[in-house]
Amino acid sequence: MADNTNDMVENSDQSKKNNTSQVTKGMETSLPDPLVLHHSDTPAITLVNKPLNGSNYGEWSRSMRLSLSAKNKLGLIDGTVKAPSADDPRLPLRQRCNDLVLTWILHSIEPDIARSVIFSDTAAAVWSDLHDKFSQGDDSRIYQIWQEISECRQGSLSISDYYTKLKSLWDELGSYQEPIKCSCDMLKKLAVREEKEKVMQFLMGLNESYSQVRGSILMMSPLPDTRKVHGLILQQERQMEVATRREIPMASHAMQIARTPTHQTENSFSNRKDLRCTYCEQDGHVVNRCYYLIGFPVGHKWHGKNVKPRNKKASIHNVEVKRQPANDSPTFTTEEYRQIMAMLRNKNGNDQPLANASGKFTSNCNSIGYDGHSTLYWIVDSGATDHVSYLSPTHNKNKAPHDFVGLPNGEKAVVENIGSIQLSSELSLDGVLHVPKFRVNLISDVDTRRTIGLGKLFNGLYYLTPTQNPHLVHHITRTSDLWHQRLGHPSAAPLQSLSQCHGDSLLSTSSTRYPLQRYVSYSGLSDTYRHFVNNISLLVEPTTYEQACHDPNWVAAMNSEIQALEENKTWSMVPLPVGQRPIGCKWVFKIKYNADGTIERHKARLVAKAIAAVRHWPLHQMDVQNAFLHGDLVEEVYMLPPPGYCRQGENVVCRLHKSLYGLKQASRSWFQRFSCAIQEIGFQQSKADYLLFTQVRGDSITVVLLYVDDMVITGNNEIAINDLKKFLNSCFKIKDLGALKYFLGIEVARSKAGITICQRKYTLDILEEAGILGAKPAMVPMEPDLVLMENGSEALKNPTRYRRLIGKLIYLTISRPEITYSVNTLSQFMQEPKVHHMKAAHRLLQYLKAAPGQGLLFPSDSSLNLVRYCDADWARCPTTRRSVTGYCIFLGKSLISWKSKKQATISRSSAEAEYRSMAAATCELSWLRYLLKDLHVPHPEAAKLFCDNQAALHIAANPVYHERTKHIELDCHIVRERIKRGEIKTAYVQSGNQIADILTKPLRSPVFHTHLSKLSVIDIHTPT
Repeated sequence: MADNTNDMVENSDQSKKNNTSQVTKGMETSLPDPLVLHHSDTPAITLVNKPLNGSNYGEWSRSMRLSLSAKNKLGLIDGTVKAPSADDPRLPLRQRCNDLVLTWILHSIEPDIARSVIFSDTAAAVWSDLHDKFSQGDDSRIYQIWQEISECRQGSLSISDYYTKLKSLWDELGSYQEPIKCSCDMLKKLAVREEKEKVMQFLMGLNESYSQVRGSILMMSPLPDTRKVHGLILQQERQMEVATRREIPMASHAMQIARTPTHQTENSFSNRKDLRCTYCEQDGHVVNRCYYLIGFPVGHKWHGKNVKPRNKKASIHNVEVKRQPANDSPTFTTEEYRQIMAMLRNKNGNDQPLANASGKFTSNCNSIGYDGHSTLYWIVDSGATDHVSYLSPTHNKNKAPHDFVGLPNGEKAVVENIGSIQLSSELSLDGVLHVPKFRVNLISDVDTRRTIGLGKLFNGLYYLTPTQNPHLVHHITRTSDLWHQRLGHPSAAPLQSLSQCHGDSLLSTSSTRYPLQRYVSYSGLSDTYRHFVNNISLLVEPTTYEQACHDPNWVAAMNSEIQALEENKTWSMVPLPVGQRPIGCKWVFKIKYNADGTIERHKARLVAKAIAAVRHWPLHQMDVQNAFLHGDLVEEVYMLPPPGYCRQGENVVCRLHKSLYGLKQASRSWFQRFSCAIQEIGFQQSKADYLLFTQVRGDSITVVLLYVDDMVITGNNEIAINDLKKFLNSCFKIKDLGALKYFLGIEVARSKAGITICQRKYTLDILEEAGILGAKPAMVPMEPDLVLMENGSEALKNPTRYRRLIGKLIYLTISRPEITYSVNTLSQFMQEPKVHHMKAAHRLLQYLKAAPGQGLLFPSDSSLNLVRYCDADWARCPTTRRSVTGYCIFLGKSLISWKSKKQATISRSSAEAEYRSMAAATCELSWLRYLLKDLHVPHPEAAKLFCDNQAALHIAANPVYHERTKHIELDCHIVRERIKRGEIKTAYVQSGNQIADILTKPLRSPVFHTHLSKLSVIDIHTPT
């Protein structure tokens, strides 16, 4: 039996060994295969909480690697899992796992980034692409983390939240740093020093309430690590909380009092039985109806007698805690209780027990004049059962029927007497308890719910202020307190800056019941410019001959024009030949202004400014009278006589011998005559802009810019400018309009700060014509979520009105770059405009109404270096899916060129769209370099080109991206060519700082105005 038993045991042991061996072997053979899919591995799951947005690549990459490693799919992105051969039966499974991981990655990145990698075939390729795009910004993120660590403070955070915030920054910083591989003692010393630095950073950000424990920790040797320091500070925080709870017991006292429901009346006997007076402790009435306090009525047996209730003890704030309806006044927290008690103790300068008042004090009441010691201010306390004051009653004063009052902390205060206090001529308080040691005046009126006055809320307390002086106080002794209350606790530096600013009065001494005082003041402008703005806004130009013929000024102008035409022998009156058709004519009325805004005469028919602002060159405006009359006509042209011109017979027409406004040949004839004349005296015609002429003689430079018959002259030599004026006047009849003020509808203002251009009058004319002057202003020109389609509403009955409006808005973009995108979008529907298109245009007009005088500033302290920002909104157009290009180019601080335009072709990715935008900006930049060269402004340095797309920057700098660029037109590769030649230098800018974003899409108000402030757009008509 024993042998058999032993055999059985041995067999059992052998069986266990075999089973164990089989399990071990099974584990070895069934190790998790990366190509095996679990039932929870679905494409819809999300592996990380925060998707990749471009700036969080380090954190996102770490989270994704951990999640993929947990799923046993990390080898599909790092290359450790090789692709099987074509004849391998596991190839479909490998492709399925690849598609699954690729889906997980696409679900964990922002949609804009996902669109740039969605056409990649493998997850490893997408992972490598994202690494190449966003891992280059590690240094910027490291700098940002160090900055956040240095600025990290506890503030209102708890110790745990503050430590967690700081530790997350430390951990993220450590993920960007490669570990040091070393086995010597120096590595340990470096770790100790790094830990010590973290302790110092943690202690430096603590609030001053932890200064004592912080000093104790710094005296420890050796200094504990961050975890132990966190534990010590956490213990101190808990001790402070315990001390706060012990300071004011809340179990036996409440800050809420039971109220009589509003639906009950005092006439009901059943209701009266539920009432109980807290003063005489009898049923049937409440304290404010107690005869012991207000006196017995006439006819009562105790009328006129000094009757006292038995065993009466007053309580300022001593009621039971009861569950009240939702409309009752809320209770107060322990922290609020503690703060008001501390404030009252500090105000008394002693440790006398004080009654509680509702509210939370964080600053001294004296900052705006509320003072608990003053007789003018009474605090409304719904928890007090009696009126309490440290002031002696003024009348009906009687000896107190009791000798003390109970305070919430259990202490007692002596009551000297009881009586009445007259707060104002309309309000008198009866039954006021006089407690000399009580330094706050309390009003209790919670039962009747009658309005006894208006109280101002200050720091949680309602101060009942009797009206004594109806006048508004305009002066305060401490101005810092006034700023403090208005701005919400700013620091001292902004206070000093704000207090020195000049602006309109913050308070008005008088006003009408109508908002007539709400107007825009022009007092901040110079007298000359103010008169100029007033004059150009006063007169209206007629549009027809019938309107002008009733004004003697316009009649004289038409006679002068006719006389000039006849003296120049512009036409001759002849019979109309057979077979010829005469052309018609009309009067075009324009007003020319002098530099001061006065009318120069009634006349019947933007880079240079930035350079002039920096170099302080003068700007002169010239006007050529009857400019087109200086060109001879070769063709035979007949014209009907102008309206108002006396004919010499029937069927008589004017045969033109000279060019005239409106003829196709007129502009060419006049410009040829002018260019020949000015080139004879040494001026060179610019190849970049044929309307620009320059003359250089030594250090002297003179610049002439011509537009039809209007001319702007600038330069650094006044003598040369005057000589040019004399020469032009000898060749043509030219009028000198003085300093440039109003040019082609653009108002120009100049100061020490620079040159400002705007189109205020032009904008107001647009608003008046559209009937939008009375509309509500808008903050942005276009709604952020608006998508305009060709269809969606009825067609406009008068499309000409829409086309005319858009045409005016296009010209307005000369000085308003922020509306360029909106105008470009609206101009795409001019062929068949719909009602919703006109509605969007009216929204743009509402934005213009908010600041019609807004324009561009060319600062005088700017440099002359070219800087450009380019951006693209991929597939912005909902109909064609084409992207929108936007770029802006600065000459130093001056914005000199910008554009918003839909791209000609469809881009396959956002990187391609950004690359095309870079090409468009590069072409514009090349033209500006040629123009600056003609103006003798050297630009040897490479112009910076800022883009917020890393992939586009890599395409521009590295021609290896063959698969993504082989279909792009060759002209787009001008970016690479200019980079090689050293003319441009690309740089990355974060999307939040991409100024050109305002030119590619409608933005929300905060982002829109942030970008607008960076475009040098100001409004000189707005009061500062």
